[in-house]
Amino acid sequence: MNDIREMVQKRILVLDGAMGTMIQARHLDAAAFRDFRTKTNETSCNEVLNLNRPDVIESIHRAYLDVGADIIETNTFCATRFSLAEYSLQDDVRLINMAACDIAQRARGNKKAWIAGDIGPGKEALSLSTKVEDPTFRLHTFSDFTSMYREQAEALLDGGVDLFLIETEYDTLVAKSAIHGCLEAMRTRGRTVPVMVSMTFSDNSGRTLAGQTLESVVVSLGDYPLFSLGINCSTGAKEMIPKVKRLASLSPFFVSAHPNAGFPDEEGRYQVDAETFAEELRPIIEEGDVNIIGGCCGTTPDHISAVRKLAEGIAPHRRIQADHKLSLASLDVRSPKEKELFVIGERTNVAGSSKFAALAQQGLWDEALAVARDEVEHGADVLDICMDAPLLDAKAAMVAFLRTIQSDPSVNRLPVMIDSSDFSVVQAAMEEIQGKCIINSISLKEGEDVF
Repeated sequence: MNDIREMVQKRILVLDGAMGTMIQARHLDAAAFRDFRTKTNETSCNEVLNLNRPDVIESIHRAYLDVGADIIETNTFCATRFSLAEYSLQDDVRLINMAACDIAQRARGNKKAWIAGDIGPGKEALSLSTKVEDPTFRLHTFSDFTSMYREQAEALLDGGVDLFLIETEYDTLVAKSAIHGCLEAMRTRGRTVPVMVSMTFSDNSGRTLAGQTLESVVVSLGDYPLFSLGINCSTGAKEMIPKVKRLASLSPFFVSAHPNAGFPDEEGRYQVDAETFAEELRPIIEEGDVNIIGGCCGTTPDHISAVRKLAEGIAPHRRIQADHKLSLASLDVRSPKEKELFVIGERTNVAGSSKFAALAQQGLWDEALAVARDEVEHGADVLDICMDAPLLDAKAAMVAFLRTIQSDPSVNRLPVMIDSSDFSVVQAAMEEIQGKCIINSISLKEGEDVF
């Protein structure tokens, strides 16, 4: 099998279609979804089918392969510790993921296709609190997420996947944790595979659920060693076209797209047929905006077959060169114009405002947020945040304030400057930022090794 890194530059590769809605169409009985150990507790977990009904999953893979899919995704979208805990299966991550890989390997047989280890987002975000009354609350940390994804990625690597597909991400900070988890897994296993990331944009605002624009996502992830960056789910092909075209003009990576088959009706059925689906994707295929094309919710082998026929013989997207000019991101992007400097708001620095320092000492974060809001209103482009002060737990204060900022879009649209001479504070801050920031106050005063 040729290296996918070479093939993606020669022709448009075809990703498979939906797994979940294909399973639903089988109308399996309750026994298929029961806890595979107890055989009593009923679940709604599609990943349980890897052990209870591997024949069903294999037949879906084969159906996509038979119509020419170049990449098939393992049935592991929700096969992480956090997601499986909902069904008391959190200790079966490795078993479920390895079973999914075995099924995909059997389905592929001697066909020339790649297997993507499918990694989904789960229900929890890192940039959003699950408690409306407490914007600083998080059920899990970035480190927790990274460990969770590393566990899944290690199992997928051991199962023989050819690449990772981190998909349907609505919070770029979660996407970062998944990337880190995959990178750590590749280090522990001594094996490197390409990493695909695909984001989802929730509505016509053009933003993710966590609030970022497409441009902000590209800036936030632009320095990671990704194979591709794409868009999937949430919309049909027609609605996705402008975003994919914009992505192709911005991203330094290969571009992927796998939209839904339109929008579901009241009974959850997707309405766009295969021919219409392919026709709606024609602009990004024929105009060289994609490298990898496929389908998400509601798509079937017929949809993938139609897309495959349309993409046959058409040249893929040519990646643009990375722009190395300074660009920062939070919800929005900030880039200084030529011969123009950023305006840095320093009143969110304990050394720059006695009022802010007093509020931080007392943990009055709502009032501290008002200081940041004033900086925005007075024209700041970047917020300088420093908590290095005597009698203040700088790490805890930094995390609490960054989380509070995320609750206010008027403030969170600005990127931040993390200002601390303590690297543990810098690292803690980085694990709270879904965008791209400035790091300040790193010095050589303790020597080059520490630097």
